[in-house]
Amino acid sequence: MRSSIWAICILLLCSCGSDKVLTDSQYLTIEGQTMGTYYVVKYQGAIEYKNEIDSILYEVNDQLSTYIDTSLISIFNTQGPISFSVREGQYLVDNIRIADSIYQVSDGYYDPTVMPLVNYWGFGYEGRTKITQVDTSKVSAMLPLIGYDQIHLTEVNNEYTLSKKEQEAEIDYSASAKGYGVDAIADYLKSQGVNNVMVDIGGEQVLYGHNAKGSPWSIGINRPTENASYADIALIIASDNVAIASSGNYRNFYEVGGKKYSHTINPKTGFPERSNVLGVTVVAPQCAYADGYATACMVLGLDKGMKMIESLPNVEAAFFYNENEKLATKMSSDFKKYIKQ
Repeated sequence: MRSSIWAICILLLCSCGSDKVLTDSQYLTIEGQTMGTYYVVKYQGAIEYKNEIDSILYEVNDQLSTYIDTSLISIFNTQGPISFSVREGQYLVDNIRIADSIYQVSDGYYDPTVMPLVNYWGFGYEGRTKITQVDTSKVSAMLPLIGYDQIHLTEVNNEYTLSKKEQEAEIDYSASAKGYGVDAIADYLKSQGVNNVMVDIGGEQVLYGHNAKGSPWSIGINRPTENASYADIALIIASDNVAIASSGNYRNFYEVGGKKYSHTINPKTGFPERSNVLGVTVVAPQCAYADGYATACMVLGLDKGMKMIESLPNVEAAFFYNENEKLATKMSSDFKKYIKQ
């Protein structure tokens, strides 16, 4: 259950291959690498916060990355129950609670306990291995490990204990971690009195205030088709206070024997979900939630996903789907207010 990267910031022509701090009048641009992708932070101010930003991202990874053997989440996945202090694990605790909220409103179609299935299908931390012959009995055997009721968090005197029903159950918050990292950086900059900020981690963004031209920030959403270039824009979002996240299958998949297997795993069936929905872009007050909702919508499909979005306050979405071999778009009630005309 992983969000693919298909939103791009069209205002920043940046080189994301190395860590940088660039200046543009009164605005600073900070670039680097995190979570297997790039990050870009642009804000108005004279103080450089690159060390602070990198420190935040390090801590997020150190708690949430399934690719780091010593992270809190990896220790829990491989060894079982863990105990930790608020200071040691607040980012993990936040994601546990965010995921539980999205799990509930999505009727369980968003479920971080799909980690064993993600690994089986070749999209997890065990490495990208194509399935040449599907073992349905193996998939069925994993289903008892799936379900967010597997996970139990308790707190006593600022000490947390995280446990699970089945020893082989695992969790994966990659569907919200990038969005959470975006929120963490934005919240830190706000706490420092910074009023005009754009934060982007691998296509998940928070925008507030205005850019160097005094206009709301503008973000281009990539056209979610397999042959689209990164410069092929489906629509442009402009806002002075919004979080944006996108999810799609059109880049993160493999093909065996003419059949495509995508990274979006349906926790109810145990199989990759392939529908006519090519991608979803969600706007919400917090990027971690936008990130999770976008993934949930990819599993739910067009009708159920739209129903969920319409039930959520201050959350809007645009669904891109295949209709008679053509790209079609369906938007929630108030999504159009975010589109730059």
